[in-house]
Amino acid sequence: MPLDLGSLTHGLASIFVGLLLIAQLRNWQTGTSSLVLLIAILTTLVWTTTLVIQPLLPIQQFFVIPLVEISKNAAWLFLLLNLLGVRKLFRPRLQRDGDPSQMLWLTLIALGLPALLALYLIYKVFLTQEIILFPQMGGRVALMGLLLVAILGLALLEQVIRNIRFHQVWHLKFLCLSLGILFTYDIYLYSNAVLFERVQQGLWSARGAVVAIAVPFMAISVLRTRKQPIQLNISRRFVFHTGVLMAAGVYLLLMASAGFYIREFSGEWGIVLQVLFWVISLTLLLVLIYSGRLRSFLKIYISRNLFTSKYDYRDEWMRINDTLSKTDVDTALPIRVIRALADTVDSPGGVIWLTTDGLHYDQAAHLEMGWIKGSELTSHDYLVQLLKRDPSMINLNDPKINLDRDQLPHWLTAAKNVWLLVPLPLHGELTGFVLLKESRVEFELNWEDYELMNAAAQQAASYLAQMVSSDALSEARQFSAFNQVSAFVVHDIKTLNSQLSLLVRNAEKHKANPEFIDDMIRTTDHAVNKMSELLKHFQKNNEQPDAGGEIVNLTEIVKELVGAATKMKPQPTLQCAETEIRVSGNSSELKACIGNLLQNAQEATSDDGVVDLSLNRSGDSVELVISDNGSGMTQEFINTRLFKPFESTKGLAGMGIGVYQCRATIRRLGGQLRVQSTVGEGSRFAISLPSFD
Repeated sequence: MPLDLGSLTHGLASIFVGLLLIAQLRNWQTGTSSLVLLIAILTTLVWTTTLVIQPLLPIQQFFVIPLVEISKNAAWLFLLLNLLGVRKLFRPRLQRDGDPSQMLWLTLIALGLPALLALYLIYKVFLTQEIILFPQMGGRVALMGLLLVAILGLALLEQVIRNIRFHQVWHLKFLCLSLGILFTYDIYLYSNAVLFERVQQGLWSARGAVVAIAVPFMAISVLRTRKQPIQLNISRRFVFHTGVLMAAGVYLLLMASAGFYIREFSGEWGIVLQVLFWVISLTLLLVLIYSGRLRSFLKIYISRNLFTSKYDYRDEWMRINDTLSKTDVDTALPIRVIRALADTVDSPGGVIWLTTDGLHYDQAAHLEMGWIKGSELTSHDYLVQLLKRDPSMINLNDPKINLDRDQLPHWLTAAKNVWLLVPLPLHGELTGFVLLKESRVEFELNWEDYELMNAAAQQAASYLAQMVSSDALSEARQFSAFNQVSAFVVHDIKTLNSQLSLLVRNAEKHKANPEFIDDMIRTTDHAVNKMSELLKHFQKNNEQPDAGGEIVNLTEIVKELVGAATKMKPQPTLQCAETEIRVSGNSSELKACIGNLLQNAQEATSDDGVVDLSLNRSGDSVELVISDNGSGMTQEFINTRLFKPFESTKGLAGMGIGVYQCRATIRRLGGQLRVQSTVGEGSRFAISLPSFD
């Protein structure tokens, strides 16, 4: 019987594999190569030789072809398992690196699948006396089995590439390339065959040429390989990605089979229904792959059942540092801190509070949780004191935690789906804290979670402390530049003032035109007076008055400012039942602070709007509220920009210092400035100061 094209291409492949076997045999005899690789090459030569003589075989012996191919695939799978550390199962002294149970399961799957497929073929041939015309009429089970073996081989190869040690890349990269070519072509060949229940003759004939192309790459690795332990550590990512890849391959195989039956038994609508079914199946697969809840479930399941420790600490620490150190301009450091901590426990997001002075803690950022109004805290609050005393993570859902929930902030007790409080300690101080949402799946916390989260929190606190220091330095430089500009302006005004004063003094000598001279004197004298007032203003601003040096009547100050503000629209209204409410502070600073907030409220409100002020006592403190129904502000602007210097909503007309100075003044006097605002509805500024009475 004459040889066909398939026999010729496989004959060429046999020559190439035979030469490779000779080179590998010589290396093995000299002790410089692997016996497993030698067996894999030998079975490949037997397989290609069988395909060469296939036309000469009787029909009853065609079952030998798939059996030999299964043996060849099993040999290469065992080689990949050997690279992944299968020797740990047979050498107990190597098992100290980790739990070998995951390798045991992987070995059973990788070698059990080809074994089951071989047993099935033997059962068909010897017990049911069935003739297997392979590959012409291979049978759906055999074709699906060979496809699964190819998918499994590609998955193992992918993990070898992921986990290969750097110094072994030079030895193994061409071997991985050649096996990748073979497994990829097998997936294409048998997926096509599964759909049509037979192997396409053209694809089968080209297979020998593909093998011939892959062998030279394999030969390069054979020449480079030396007999030495090539061990790869199996990580959680290895198990996770392998499991996902295999599950996706099985899913696609089942969907392809179902699509084939739909087309066969649906008449003239078969192709339409098949395409629609495949589109829906692929869409569902993508949804499952990108499902955060499913990924979290798989990671937790793998950690619980396949590993002795819950975390791969090296990978976790590298992930945390990589997240914190990213220089992404679109993602601020506080958000990266939330993400680094949340990803550790599979939480979707959270909120972070930070302090810049060690006394006040304000919400700095959020991730998938939103801004929490009225969440400002001070160092005297119960929650801050609790986190300072014991800077360890707190599970809010644990009933065993000793918390005085009556003293917790109302916004915390009212919040939904909150889970963990993670303090951010650094050098004995509390830099801030993070509130995380509940995990996507049921998450049992143990000592490993607490230790890892506390360590990650300290690392994050160091990054945040550096950020706060950098921001403070930047603000100081901006103020320094502002003061330098002020100094130049003052210098110019002094020069102009001296010139005008000299002009006034010499004008007496030039009174030839009395009217002109009198007018010139009046104009010049007016300019001198204006410049002198401006000069006094700059000198006054450069002074630092004592914030608590006098006792002032806050009622009089507010009434005076409201009276002066009636010249602008809308005219403000004041509600105050007491004629004298005394506080400790500097009168000029309080006037500047309250006047600035009142002016901002009028400028943000239309002429027919409302600006209300209310002044009253509240226990040991005094509260002044300035509210309007103007344009309002977003919560993000309030938390990230309102209290920063040189940030203004007025464009070039504003310096962006007023509100910043107001809060600094109020805090220096021992008080608080709280802001609530809604876009389109208005704003509410509440100043609370200690009462002197």
